Amino acid sequence: PQAIHMMAPSPDWFTGIKNIEMCVDGYWAKTMTVTGVPCDAGVDGGVYFRTADVPQGLNMNKIAMIKCDGASGPFCNEDNTGVNPVVEFLIETM
Repeated sequence: PQAIHMMAPSPDWFTGIKNIEMCVDGYWAKTMTVTGVPCDAGVDGGVYFRTADVPQGLNMNKIAMIKCDGASGPFCNEDNTGVNPVVEFLIETM
């Protein structure tokens, strides 16, 4: 399964999942829950959610996982050492 979701109203924050293994011990899983973390599409240079648009040139567009690395930000955990998940996908087989 694959899914991608824009995190509106940001122009370039998104989350998603890709290539989720749905087999457990050789059998199809009936359900699976997967968390998604925020990513940055690289088309806007703003740092915070309410930062005015700061368009980036096409040679700057690099998709990257959002990181905290000791700096606070809208997705950082309480001690600024990692990023909190922003979504939980529930996958059900039919």
